[in-house]
This record gives sequence, structure tokens and C-alpha cells, in this order.
Amino acid sequence: MNAEDTEFAKFEGKITDAKNVIAWDPRRAGLDMAFNLKGSYAAKDSGPSSGSSITVNVLVMGEKEEK
Repeated sequence: MNAEDTEFAKFEGKITDAKNVIAWDPRRAGLDMAFNLKGSYAAKDSGPSSGSSITVNVLVMGEKEEK
């Protein structure tokens, strides 16, 4: 979780300066792996047919009689 990269500055082909900066991608990947292993993420939905359904019953009352 302490991953760093070194950025180099060049002038006329020679390295003039170097600075350590945060390496975000390895840190993000490490956190993602830790959360997956711990089970901290919600269950992934398998799409529209995930097993849940809704049933709607319509009851029509007071229909007019046809003559």
C-alpha cells in the first residue's frame, strides 16, 4: 500500500532531477484484492434473469355492461 514510482527529469539528455511519486495503480489493485478476499463487496448481479421476479395481478371492478 506504499507503492511509489520514481519520475526523472532530463535536460539535454542528462538526468537532472528525480522525485518519488505515488504509484496509484498498484495501490488500487492491492485494495481491490484485499476487499475481494475479505468479501467486502456486494454480491455481483448476474443480469436481468437473476432469479427475482414480480407478479402483478390486475382486478377490474365495476365494468359497464354492454347492451
